[in-house]
Amino acid sequence: MTSVLETIVANKKLEVAAGKYQSLDGPITKSKRSLKDSLMSRAPGLILECKSASPSKGLIAKNYQPAQLAKSYQPFAAGVSVLTDEKYFQGNMNHLKTVTQTTHLPVLCKDFVISKEQIICARSYGADAILLMLSVLTNALYIDLAEQAKLLDMDILTEVHNEQELDRAIQLDAMIIGINNRDLGTLKIDMATTARLASKVPKHCLMISESGYSSNQQINNAFSNKRSPDGFLVGSHLSASDNTDLALRGLLFGQIKICGLKHIEEAQAAFDNGASYGGLIFSKKSPRYIEPDEALELTKVPLQWVGVFTELVLDNSDEDIPSISRRLKLKAVQIHCSASEQQLSDLRARLPDDCEIWLLVRVNQNTLSASQVLLTSPSVQRFLLEPEGKLAGGNGTSFNWDLLQSLNLDKNKIVLAGGINPDNILEAHKTAASIIDVNSGVEDRPGVKSATKIAHLFKQLLPGKKL
Repeated sequence: MTSVLETIVANKKLEVAAGKYQSLDGPITKSKRSLKDSLMSRAPGLILECKSASPSKGLIAKNYQPAQLAKSYQPFAAGVSVLTDEKYFQGNMNHLKTVTQTTHLPVLCKDFVISKEQIICARSYGADAILLMLSVLTNALYIDLAEQAKLLDMDILTEVHNEQELDRAIQLDAMIIGINNRDLGTLKIDMATTARLASKVPKHCLMISESGYSSNQQINNAFSNKRSPDGFLVGSHLSASDNTDLALRGLLFGQIKICGLKHIEEAQAAFDNGASYGGLIFSKKSPRYIEPDEALELTKVPLQWVGVFTELVLDNSDEDIPSISRRLKLKAVQIHCSASEQQLSDLRARLPDDCEIWLLVRVNQNTLSASQVLLTSPSVQRFLLEPEGKLAGGNGTSFNWDLLQSLNLDKNKIVLAGGINPDNILEAHKTAASIIDVNSGVEDRPGVKSATKIAHLFKQLLPGKKL
């Protein structure tokens, strides 16, 4: 039975024979953007992909906009990969050209390359690197294609899937080796593939782990291997997302909320560095209080916004929680006061369907038993766990996070808060809470966020950091 890969390669041979890969008119210049150098300058080096469809998933991006994807990738990527196979991935060389004209990053032409014509064509459309798959190339053909790429100063991502292909890549002096977790014969993914092969990749080679990455935990797990990846190639997860900016931040850092934002510069710093959520505090007693009118300006920054309320107001006044949530298009309302189940149910009924309720649960330093009974409301989507303190939030203290292991609650419903800062953010991250809430830990003084501390916090969260 013919495999998917064999079918694709057979079609590629027909395309090459038919002269499909014609270069653009004009001189073909050498690449001036090095994928290798870019990967080495970032840790980890992310090659993020523009992909419209695939044989395994069918249509991935309903409204495929490679230029917009490239713009979203640019702050955190080392390179951008563009699928150019037309028949099976709905790509083309014009997508490649669009991306190369959109970003300053090196661009990888990802296709089933079997001829020099494809390489020359890709370079004429602006590609800085090509993918050479040892599963479809003999050593002799690989050498021939590699020589053509080098003439154009194009980097080569040499893809392998098993030990035999890895041995060949090493013998062929491949400098960037991609280990594909997907078996292109069966299209099945085995995330252990990278772990099995990683230790055999020479230290002088860059190792890229490819396929299957859709969560921050998966990325971090890859660093538990004896030989950690130098980078990752991530495709379908980001291309398929309705919000690429937030999906990328979640993939790289996990879900981080910077709370108590008062100025648009603070909100922009939070977003630019990697936050997924921004918190707006509507308690007049807080040094971080912000008027709803002022908050409207902050919501121009494309974070998921959470409103923090210390009174449960449902009276259609200016302080009415549902009214504020609609006006500011809040992702969640965070309740920091006592509330009966009936009150929470009434609130739920009046909120937009896509606005969650997060309920504060004060945690005793020694036990969660008194708090456990509160973690059962059907109206509440997440519970924010924070230590007991004098203030409604931002006390700057934490509780014993080891207690979370005994908590009978889905970790996806936990928002961890209290005393989290750049020095302990990795410990907080290890709890596997769905969202980490940071407030006073990135401030110069109460109510004044520090862009430097925010940047330091996210630098600590970069995958590969160890306690």
